[in-house]
Amino acid sequence: MTNRRTIALVFPLCLFLFVTAPALLAESGMQDVLDGHTPSGTTAPATPKATAAPEKPAAAAPAVAVQDPWVKIMERLAKIFERLTGIYEKLVNLIKTKKTTAAKPSATDKPGSTPPASSGKDTGALADYKGGKLSPAEFGRVFGPAARESMKLTGVPASVTLAQAALETGWGKSSIGDAKNLFGMKGTGPAGTTLVWTTEYVNGKYIRIQDKFRKYHSWRESIDDHARLLSQGSRYKKCMANKNNPDQFARELQKAGYATDPQYASKLIGIMKANNFYQYDK
Repeated sequence: MTNRRTIALVFPLCLFLFVTAPALLAESGMQDVLDGHTPSGTTAPATPKATAAPEKPAAAAPAVAVQDPWVKIMERLAKIFERLTGIYEKLVNLIKTKKTTAAKPSATDKPGSTPPASSGKDTGALADYKGGKLSPAEFGRVFGPAARESMKLTGVPASVTLAQAALETGWGKSSIGDAKNLFGMKGTGPAGTTLVWTTEYVNGKYIRIQDKFRKYHSWRESIDDHARLLSQGSRYKKCMANKNNPDQFARELQKAGYATDPQYASKLIGIMKANNFYQYDK
């Protein structure tokens, strides 16, 4: 990058000198000297004629100092170089200022692609939950506060989070062994991965396959990972555009291919309505 900047600065200077050098030489009279001519404005010394000796010797004319043409050229070049140096320093300072400004977040920035991180720790009733099936009311009491906090950070409706967790785990009955995976998210999680059997809807029918699922250290960690996926994933942009409409959010979730079940959105909406999970969106 330094070499490119140097070339970018030196090349214009060389081009400038190439264009202006003839003018500088002409102005200083050096061009005529180089061409073998007498500089304009002067005359070649004439050969003195033999005359009678004057009665009195003529007074000698005062000597006139003649400046070397090269001195004028070097002075001009020095001034040009000084100006170019000043321009270069201003450009460098301008680039540094822009980089510094771009690195600083704006005071008007709103949470978006990178939501604030949570502690990832279970608190309240969730900290005492060891797994196992819960009644719908108890499920909302245990997981509702964490879903609401996650919504404040990411925008994902708490009602949708609760409905998905209830549907995926059977109201807490199965969180994929000890993985604390509430949403059936595949891949490798903060605590590693686990290989289990799962039912998938493929080519119009349900089949059983083995797949890798994410493991978490806490229930809240699972909720945060799920919310991060929906709020930051490009395929779920239409979901987030409907974050204030949980039912439409669920429909867009199915359209985006979150689950293979063709009735996925209808099941989520049914769970939200039957258990008034919308109350956690407030």
